[in-house]
Formats: sequence, structure tokens, C-alpha cells
Amino acid sequence: MSVMIANVKMRSDPDGRLLDLVREVQPDLFLAMETNEKWNQALAPLEETMPHTVSHVSDSTFGIHLFSRLALESPEIRFLAGQDTPHVVTGVTLASGETVDFLGVHPRPPLPSQPGTTLGRDAVLYKAALLLRESERTGIVAGDFNATPWETAVKEMRQIGNLQEPRRGYGYLPTFNARSWWMSWPLDHIFHEAGFATLSLERLSAFGSDHYPFVGRLCRISGRGAMPAPQTERAIIREAEQAIEAAKDRG
Repeated sequence: MSVMIANVKMRSDPDGRLLDLVREVQPDLFLAMETNEKWNQALAPLEETMPHTVSHVSDSTFGIHLFSRLALESPEIRFLAGQDTPHVVTGVTLASGETVDFLGVHPRPPLPSQPGTTLGRDAVLYKAALLLRESERTGIVAGDFNATPWETAVKEMRQIGNLQEPRRGYGYLPTFNARSWWMSWPLDHIFHEAGFATLSLERLSAFGSDHYPFVGRLCRISGRGAMPAPQTERAIIREAEQAIEAAKDRG
């Protein structure tokens, strides 16, 4: 199962390069973020080979599209943790007939000039981890997290959801900023539960956005269902739940 993600940068010109990349890679799932009506029209030809879709078009830089070759089960757009950013929550039916969970997330970035603005982002990441933890199926969460792997929220997200970090063994693989030769961080991620193994991870060529596209090729581990949730320290889960409630209150 291959998953490709790309933050298209809403104001960039959809000149066909991203469309060509998706057609070359032929992923099973393609998650596009920052999609407005212009990008909605530009990516529409993908539906010829990826007919299963769910999307939320927006001019607020938080539009989101999921294109899939595989059938989607109960796909929906959800606003996690009471935030105003849309996220994809769906089941994906594999060729074997098994259905796994997929979450596509793109929380708002924190503002360095405003202390405490990580709350909304962190709450979305925690909520995604809790959804996977509570599900009986194994799953994947992917997207532009607006966070690096070494930030506390991402570490706790992985611990809560028992999520594997595919970057281990593949290097730093920064995905932002594609327009800078010196300033770069890994902000785009594909995490999975223990029911998958990583076959390969690749940062693709730039296509005009400030993010590089990113693709992970995963293998469903034969005979293994969703792993039981680990005995995460209750304090960490409680802190995550409190962050989610605080984010909802703040709106």
C-alpha cells in the first residue's frame, strides 16, 4: 500500500508538474493539502484512475483532498479537537478485503510571535492518535503536521497511538522549505501502527510548492491485526485529553 502526500501551497500555480508526479508514482492513496477551487480543478483528472475521493475545498489554505485507487469505507471530513481545519477520517479497503484506518491531517501551524499557539495543532495530533488507539483496526496517519518529529507533541502522539516512525533508517528527509537551500525541516509525515512495515520512504522532486511531496510504501504484516494499545502512562493520555478540551474551549 503506497501513500503519497503533498502540501500544494494554495497560491502556487498548478502547472501540471504535481499531476505528472502522481501519475508517475501511481500511489494507492494521494493526500493533497491547501487545495482551493483552482487546485480542485487541476487535480480532477486523477479521478480517472483514483475514483474514490473525499475533499473539502477552501480558500483558507486548509483545503484537503484524498484520492484513492482503493475503496473508501465511510469517508468523512472531520474538524478534530474543535478546530476549524478539516481532516480526512476514513477506512480503506485493501486488495485482501481487509479494511484499515486512514487519517489525513493538516493542523494550523503555531505562531512564533504568539506564545501558546501550539495548543490547536497539538490537540489535533493528540485526537488523531486517540482515534487510532481506540479503533479495533490497524491504521495510518499522514499529512503536514506543522511539527518536527522531535517536538514533544509528536513524541507523545506516537506514544499514545503506538505509532511507528518510518524515517528511522531513511535519514532526515526534510520536506519544508523546498524553496530554501539552507532552511529545512521534516514537517510532512506518514506514521503507521504496528500492523504495517515500511518498505520504502522517498522525498520526491519539487513541483513549485514550498513543500516537497513525500511517498511511503508500506506492507501489511501478514496475520497481524490491530495491536493492543500499549500501557501508555495514564498521565500522558490525560494531558492529551485536557489539551483537546482546552483547544475546544478556545475554539
